[in-house]
Amino acid sequence: MTGFFGRTHELELVRAAVAWAPGVRRLTAVLVDGEPGVGKTRLVDEALRNIRVDRVAVSAYEPEMRLPFSLGHDLTRALARSSPAAGQILDPILAPEPGGPPPDWTSVFEAAHRAAGVHDSLVIAIDDFQWSDERSTALMHYLVRGAEADGDPLALVVAGRRSLALGALASSLDRLLGDRLTRVKLGPLDQRSTIALARAVNPALDPRDAAAVADRSGGSPFWTGLLAAARNDEAEVAPIVADRLSAAGTDAAVLLETITVLGRQAAREDLIAIRGWPEDRLTAAAAELMAAGLLLEEGGAFRIVHDLVRAAVDTQLPDERRREIQSRVATRLENIAGDNVTLLLRASEARNRAGLDHLALTLRILRSPMRRLVGIVGLRSIVSLIDSVPAGASQELELQAELASLAAELGQHGLAMERWARIADRQVTPSDRARAWLGASESAQQLERTEDARTHLERARRAGSDDPILHLELQATDAAITRWRENRPQEAGQLTIAALESARALAAAIRSEETLEPRLQSAYERTLVLACVDAMQANDPEAILPLTDEMARISAGAGIEAWLQASLRRGSALTLLARFAEAEDQLGPAWLEARRASLPGIALDIGAWLAHTRYDAGRLIEAQEVADECEALAERIGEFSRPALGARMWRLVSTISAGDHQAGLAGLRAMCEDERDPHHRIPLHLAIARWRSRLDGAASADEVHERIARGRHDMEDARCARCSLDFIRAATESLARVGYVDEAVRWFEEADLSPPRGDLQEWDHLRARSALAAAGRGDRALLQDAIDEADKLGMGIESIWARTSLALVKAGEGDTSGAEMILRDAAAIAEASGATTERGHVDQLLRQLGIRTWRRGARAKTTGDLSVLSDREREVANLIAGGASNPDVASALFLSRKTVERHVSSILSKLEVKNRAQLAAKVAAGDGAS
Repeated sequence: MTGFFGRTHELELVRAAVAWAPGVRRLTAVLVDGEPGVGKTRLVDEALRNIRVDRVAVSAYEPEMRLPFSLGHDLTRALARSSPAAGQILDPILAPEPGGPPPDWTSVFEAAHRAAGVHDSLVIAIDDFQWSDERSTALMHYLVRGAEADGDPLALVVAGRRSLALGALASSLDRLLGDRLTRVKLGPLDQRSTIALARAVNPALDPRDAAAVADRSGGSPFWTGLLAAARNDEAEVAPIVADRLSAAGTDAAVLLETITVLGRQAAREDLIAIRGWPEDRLTAAAAELMAAGLLLEEGGAFRIVHDLVRAAVDTQLPDERRREIQSRVATRLENIAGDNVTLLLRASEARNRAGLDHLALTLRILRSPMRRLVGIVGLRSIVSLIDSVPAGASQELELQAELASLAAELGQHGLAMERWARIADRQVTPSDRARAWLGASESAQQLERTEDARTHLERARRAGSDDPILHLELQATDAAITRWRENRPQEAGQLTIAALESARALAAAIRSEETLEPRLQSAYERTLVLACVDAMQANDPEAILPLTDEMARISAGAGIEAWLQASLRRGSALTLLARFAEAEDQLGPAWLEARRASLPGIALDIGAWLAHTRYDAGRLIEAQEVADECEALAERIGEFSRPALGARMWRLVSTISAGDHQAGLAGLRAMCEDERDPHHRIPLHLAIARWRSRLDGAASADEVHERIARGRHDMEDARCARCSLDFIRAATESLARVGYVDEAVRWFEEADLSPPRGDLQEWDHLRARSALAAAGRGDRALLQDAIDEADKLGMGIESIWARTSLALVKAGEGDTSGAEMILRDAAAIAEASGATTERGHVDQLLRQLGIRTWRRGARAKTTGDLSVLSDREREVANLIAGGASNPDVASALFLSRKTVERHVSSILSKLEVKNRAQLAAKVAAGDGAS
């Protein structure tokens, strides 16, 4: 390879941007764009040569831009090889163990984000990005969003021609990074550099001939190199390639054609297998091509020197030769693919282009445990392949059924319903007909097409199958349609009970030493989840606990997802029963394992409940941490699902207590305005009314009254017993606090009609009664009862508000000293919890009583006194004292770097130390003292 000429300014721009990322510990990006032949690849290679940062480099290829995740396939595997820690994260996703959960795109993307984040700093370089496929482009956006949200020091260097893919990435990076995005537009080389390059390629050129080459090349480094070394001066690639090949042997030409058809760099072992040559024959052919300046070898792989050369060879390639090479390529890919659907699709495309039968391979893709990774683009390709098969041909029905099943897994329910309906009545057996109509019904349900869902379900029943597991599946689907689509919760509950009885009977018929058939296990688990939902909405959380025990029992050995689902259901029930420590024992490990397994969907669900649990338990910092991690995860996957929105609500409630109540309330209002489901607006109305009434009292009466009126309307539409009772009790408190006492009494009369179930509901009921008592409608002893109950349950935030209510009553009765004592206790609890807003509110009440407020200063014993730290802060402090960097802490505790930075800042402030060395000394002193 010749030296590097010109581009001094551009080279420094790229190097500076790459060096900036580790320095500022933030994401930086460089986009290099220009026309073909201007030297984009060479510039990036030169800029990144000898950098002392971990580096991952991949390229996109034109022939593969229609294959799903082609670039992403190479990038994820390069990330997995980038470090042992990255491999531990990605390998289980890229090659899952048999029987494990099949990965989906969010799992792959999340694992790639985490693998990139394990590095102290990392450069990802991507060449020819204009050929990136849709799914791989989505991965790049995901990595960018994730690195920015988590504060990972990632440098992204992307080179390519102007294209939709590059333009979309540039727009996204510009919005996200601002001045941390560097744009490098490459034009022609200057005349002096072009002449120097020509003479370096061909030292025999005199200055006049070199200047002529520079003029003909137009300043293109690619053309300069070709023309300088050519035996003629034609400015066309094909004649120059032919001229260079003229002195090479037949094997060299065949090898060049083979790499051209592959359309990508080719590993030495792949070429040996495709051509069937011994290694020395391949080496000789490659050496001739490299001597001719047509081929490069990098890391044991060969690539054609430039896309323009590949295109010239491709244009001249006879169809018969192309099909012969495609056949060889297909055979090689099939032999090495295993369950890698990206390679299988490459093989399928190759067989198709070779004119060979590809149906067996298509069926292999559809049956692969990795099949979800074909994505929407790959699904469209499979549709075209299957639609080319005449109806009634061998395996056609089987292919259609697998296609419908995959379409449903990928959320393409319109396609799934159409394919199931197309083949249902053509199925031979009653069970196959019923399964097809059941699939159509379930897809219609997802499309919210209630009438079609019900019609297809009835057709499934009329098919007359005697399969008992299928009968259970039909029962579960009936219950789901009745609850979610027809909004008949009572009837749905009865159907769920019947389905659960059927599931238990089927399981009981199996001998104890035998495991449940996967279909039965899946249907049983689904029925148990429906039963848990019924119990929760029927306001009977105690009933969920035995159901989750049953779920854990039948899912034993079924994999992590079943365990996570059981932990989620049990943990949420325990939270609703105010058994917070037990709930933490369920949800905490599940939250960690869901993220380790890169299962973002259920991780968000668990995280939302864990944030709820920790907030109710007065663990404000830990609640914010989980909610922040959920928010970052939802942003990375680009989908704010229902659990993600639940976590956001608890983040905003935590924000209120943490000191920024205006921002928290504004966020809750915005969520409420955006929410279309009346069921999910109820807790938002509740939170807004509660916090406005607590913080602003009678001044908030208008908004509180409006929120409660709107909540009443949504409550009636949703018809959820639990949410209704929660809202009624909360409305009692809020109305009493703003002075609408008579109306509050009427609301509480409704609540009194339904006895509370579990400690949390007992507390909610007592809180409402004590609010009435504080307003003069009830026994004042209830105010002390509320304090005692909140303390007993460990509900720190609520105990503060219970104390303020009693203090105000005592102050109104003239007992200022008694009020002060209670408020001092409330202030201490607020300070220990990090509840800045509550602490400020207590200080305001003290000042209204004419009492001087105070803030807790340094403790008498500061050295080694770590009791001011939360449990999580103590974990972080211990790791730092042991020499861990912020990335080490993030990896060990499964936190984002930004979360770790916030913890470190808080720890240094609380312990009144200036740096990590002083922190380590303080931790050592504290451990010695203990």
